[in-house]
Amino acid sequence: MDDTYENEFSLPILTEVIPFQISEFYEPNCRGKIEKLLSQEYKILIKTPNLPKRKILSHLHLQTKNNYFTLYEVSASSYTDDIWELLNDNNTPMDILSFS
Repeated sequence: MDDTYENEFSLPILTEVIPFQISEFYEPNCRGKIEKLLSQEYKILIKTPNLPKRKILSHLHLQTKNNYFTLYEVSASSYTDDIWELLNDNNTPMDILSFS
């Protein structure tokens, strides 16, 4: 029997403000939807493995990290074409949070 969670590692998200809404995106080519949400003051959380290190993420706000993964926060001001390409090329799951 396969364990569907065998490669999942939890990363706690500590914040003083409880998110109003959390949406998870797996859909490719959703750039317009992401940009619209970012313009409404949503944030994207990107969970990425610690190795290999990705230089294009170095300017992002680091939320937390454990031995295996790092959690970065992307806002409208830190969102770039390079980040979109990383998300789209790797089908990276994204958690989109609203603190409105």
